[in-house]
Parts: sequence; structure tokens; C-alpha cells
Amino acid sequence: MPQYNYIIEATVAGPDLKATTPIMQADQLFQEAMAAEKRAGFLKNETQLRIALDKYNELIRQFPTSDKIDDAAYQAAQIYEHFKDYTIALLYYQRTYQWDPHTPHPALFHEAYILDQYMHERAKALNVYERALDSITVEGEHHNWQKYAQKRVAELTKKEGTM
Repeated sequence: MPQYNYIIEATVAGPDLKATTPIMQADQLFQEAMAAEKRAGFLKNETQLRIALDKYNELIRQFPTSDKIDDAAYQAAQIYEHFKDYTIALLYYQRTYQWDPHTPHPALFHEAYILDQYMHERAKALNVYERALDSITVEGEHHNWQKYAQKRVAELTKKEGTM
């Protein structure tokens, strides 16, 4: 499997960063990354996705206190997931809520899904699904993920009981 230089970014930026400060340059970099991601289009042009990924990582590296680092981590995780690099996607989803515990992104659901479907770590997935369901503060928030997580919790709990 090819390994790219940007893969180390999430491990360099540890879990202790906090998304707190509005920074105009970081906001601009985020908009540039989003534009590149949009140019990738429905068919997901990989060159444009890599450009977006580079910009998200640059934002995290250059502006570690920006209020956009959790958004950049979430968007980067989505791209890594598209590239089927589930280990690094998982790390970026974790960074999303570590850097901003009140992030609006369903990062916990994505983390649980990757653990469940791709890494087959069902016990960990069950724990994260439950945390994700507990974290919902608004009825209907992330409705589809919520329904899926409830279904998987029931299935995984049932499987645990029969073992």
C-alpha cells in the first residue's frame, strides 16, 4: 500500500490541541481546501482530494489553536476513508472530537463504523456506538447515524450475550 507524506500529520498533532481561536488565515485555508474537495466532484478526482488533504493538514500544522482544526480533521478523515486508509481516518475522527468535544460532526459514529465494519473490532465499536448515542443532545441530530448505531448496538449486544 502506498504511503504518502501527509499520513504522519495526525500523529504529529496530538490529542491535546484545542479548537478555540478564530484565525482569518486558517479560515481562508479551510475554504481553499473545501473548494478543492468540491472540485473533486461526485466521481472524487483523487488529485483534487489530495490537494484538499494537503490544505487541511497545513491548517492543522500552521494554526493548531484555530477553531477550524476539528473541521479540518473531520474533512481529512472523510478523504482518508475514501482512500480506504481506515487506520488514519480513525485517528482523524478521534482528533475531531478530542480537539472540540462539542464538534457538530458525527465523528464518533464514523469511528464506530470503521471499528465495526473495516477493523472488525466489535467490542470497541460497541463502546463507541454507545458513546455516540449518549453524545446526541438534539433530537433528530444525525438521525440516520443514530438509527444505524441503535441497530448495531442491539445486534452487537445480542452477539455478546450469546458468546
